Amino acid sequence: MKAFLSRNHRFVCPQYVIKPDGEKGEWRCSDFVVMDLEEKRIVIAEVTTAEDLGNFVLKAVELHDQGREKVRKQLMASFKLPNVVDWPVEIHLFVREDRENDLRKRLETRKLQFKVFTLEHAFRRWKWDAN
Repeated sequence: MKAFLSRNHRFVCPQYVIKPDGEKGEWRCSDFVVMDLEEKRIVIAEVTTAEDLGNFVLKAVELHDQGREKVRKQLMASFKLPNVVDWPVEIHLFVREDRENDLRKRLETRKLQFKVFTLEHAFRRWKWDAN
């Protein structure tokens, strides 16, 4: 996953701890947080191989509704990069190919913006074509 997420000019942090606002401890631990320095965006990536996507969808919605701004604030405080406040925060969800349609159906009713990828796409084997 890290190799897929870190291509081009990206800083990737696995198991990124999202802290609660103004409190100590841990609000959530995202699978990956990516700072795309080329496209000037932040990506929160969540990965699952589960058959049942119920909890995965609930976590994704919670990250969309509350986690995006928490992550932005933490990154602004940590990295002091100019204009991070203006960078969009995207949520990328990675699931098995056989669960993709189910995930898309569950998210469609929520009317929220997510990007869905299959694990098979992220890890597709590169094949040399000598012809």
